[in-house]
Amino acid sequence: MKINKINSSKLLCQYAIALILACSLSAFAQGQLEKIAVYVSGSSDAGIDKSFNNNLLAAIVQSGKYAEIGDSETFYKELAKGHEDGINQITQTAKQYGADFVCAVSMVEVFGAYSISARLIKTVDSQVIRTASLNRSLKSFDDLTRVSNELVSQLLQLQTQLVPPPTVAISNELVPSSPVAVAQKECKSTFNINELTSKIQSGFPAGLKDCSVTLAKDMALAASPFGKKTPPPEPKSFMTKCTIDGIKQKLPAGSEEYVKPVESFLQNILNAASAAGDLDVKKLSSAIGAMNVNDLVNELKTKAANDPCVVDEPYAPPVASENKDNIKSDPEDDGSSGMLLISVVVILGIPLALILLGFLL
Repeated sequence: MKINKINSSKLLCQYAIALILACSLSAFAQGQLEKIAVYVSGSSDAGIDKSFNNNLLAAIVQSGKYAEIGDSETFYKELAKGHEDGINQITQTAKQYGADFVCAVSMVEVFGAYSISARLIKTVDSQVIRTASLNRSLKSFDDLTRVSNELVSQLLQLQTQLVPPPTVAISNELVPSSPVAVAQKECKSTFNINELTSKIQSGFPAGLKDCSVTLAKDMALAASPFGKKTPPPEPKSFMTKCTIDGIKQKLPAGSEEYVKPVESFLQNILNAASAAGDLDVKKLSSAIGAMNVNDLVNELKTKAANDPCVVDEPYAPPVASENKDNIKSDPEDDGSSGMLLISVVVILGIPLALILLGFLL
C-alpha cells in the first residue's frame, strides 16, 4: 500500500511537470516574433549593398517587431549572385527561407547621391503593406546607419514615446522625476496635404511632358548642321533636373521633404524607359502615358499621415491660377504637338525631324 502511494505521488508530480512545460511552450510560441528577411540592391558598389543590407536588418531586429530568419546570409548571397531585383523573385525566395515578411530595397544613383525606395512585403500573399523612400548621400558607415534608421522608422511607423521616468533618492525616499519626452519633429511651418497633392496631380504630368519635348528639341538642335555646336544634354539627368525644378516651384512652402517621393517616382518612370542604363526616347513617350499619378498621390498621403507638420483641410485650386496655367499660344494645341515632335524624332531620325522643327518652335 505504501509503495502504491509513492508511485501515485510520482505520477502526479510527472503530470504536473508535463502540464507546466506544455503551458510554457504554448506561451513561448505565442510570444514568438514573425521573421523577416532583407535584400538591398541597385548600387554600383556591391559593398554598399551588402553593408546597407546588414545595417538595415540590424535596425529592424533591434526595433523588437521582427526576428531575423535562420540563414539571412545565404538568402542574400543567393539573390545577389543572380543579380535579382524583381519583387516577385525576392518575395518567393524569402518565403523559401522561412520569412513571414521581406524588406526589399532598391537604389538608383542620381547626381552623386542615392534615390532609395523600400517595400515591406508579406511573403504569404506578396502584399506590399508599407513603402518608404529617401534621397541620401552614402559616403560613410555613419550615413548607412542613419539611413537605415530613417527607413525603419518609416516602414515600421515607429512613434515617439515617453521615456519611463527614472527615480531619484531624496532623504532615503524614492521620488519619481518628471517624465522626459523624446524630441519631437520641429515644424518651421505647416502645409495642407490636399494642396500638395492637387498641385502634383496637375503639375507633374504636364511638367514631365514639357521637359520631354524640350529634350527632343535640344537633341535635334544639337545634331543640326545649322544649330549651335553644343553637346546634347545627358537625357536622364536633364529629365530629372528639369521636372523636379519645375515641380518645386509649384509646391507649398514647408513641403520640401515631399519632393523626395516625387523624384523616386520619376526615376521609376525613367528606368522603365531606359535600355542598358541609357534613356530610350522610343520608350519615353509610352512610359509617360502609362504612368499612374494616383500611386504617387497615395504614397504622399501615406507619408503625411504621421507628419505633425501637415494639416488635412479642404483645398480648391484658385480659378485665376488655373486659367493662367491653361493659356496656350495656340488655342487648339492640347500638348500633342510636343509629343508629335518626339514621335517624329523616333520614326524619321533627328536629321529629317529638323525639317518639321520650325513648325513647332
